[in-house]
Amino acid sequence: MIVGVTQAPGGWSRPVALTVAAAFFLEQTDATILATALPAIAHDFGMRPGDVGVALTAYLVTVAALIPVSGWLSDRYGGRRVFLTAVAGFVGASVLCGLSSSLAMLVAGRVIQGVAGAMMVPVGRFIVLSGTAKTDLVRAVAYLTWPALAAPVVAPFVGGVVTQYAGWPWIFFVNVPLGAVLLAVAWRVIPATTPTGRSGLDVPTLLLVVTGVVGLVVGLDLVTDPRRAWVAAGLLAVAAAGLGWAVRRARRAPTPMLDLRAFARPTFRVSGTGGVA
Repeated sequence: MIVGVTQAPGGWSRPVALTVAAAFFLEQTDATILATALPAIAHDFGMRPGDVGVALTAYLVTVAALIPVSGWLSDRYGGRRVFLTAVAGFVGASVLCGLSSSLAMLVAGRVIQGVAGAMMVPVGRFIVLSGTAKTDLVRAVAYLTWPALAAPVVAPFVGGVVTQYAGWPWIFFVNVPLGAVLLAVAWRVIPATTPTGRSGLDVPTLLLVVTGVVGLVVGLDLVTDPRRAWVAAGLLAVAAAGLGWAVRRARRAPTPMLDLRAFARPTFRVSGTGGVA
């Protein structure tokens, strides 16, 4: 059931879709809003802007690496509980980032933000789509798609304006009231879900995926630096090995963390590969 919102079986709820879309927009905005603030952060920390870029990368890597575990958490503890916890964690991490007095503290906050973001968006999407009839899927997906299109365009501009007139910490502090409103609305409209009692987490596959994603992102980040070409090559090799081994385990495991059988469906395969392309 949904507290305060009526959702007929097989139908869909616009308030739920808008709430999840807002969470998606918040997560996507924080992926790029920091880019225009790097010089100001570097100045305050007494570092070069290029060295502060790790705070940007840390968030993106964490989100990408931990998305696969979101499904297990949702099955284990229920989608509503995971979503609400993720929103609260995102707000708390934003406070930590805004209060950062060193690069290490900022990176730690960004990693926590990434953990929350990795849980918030996939679980929210599942909540929306699992309660949507096939006839309403296009409409529901439209609500969930616009944040990915708008946030990368808006975020750098907003980051620059906020940094210029209020200081870079407010890039993160602004998430607090927005996140608090989102949490209050989500508490009211997100439907209660029953945990399915899914079996234990496939930790080896998770570690392989994390290793592969980290190696891939950092390796691609370093590949343009001639001085670090060998490091980049090594990281990309580790990434290929880790992800390849993870795929092999996923194909053989009885209850895999990543169910690759979905790619047997042509529509899913085209959608997934088309998005990457």
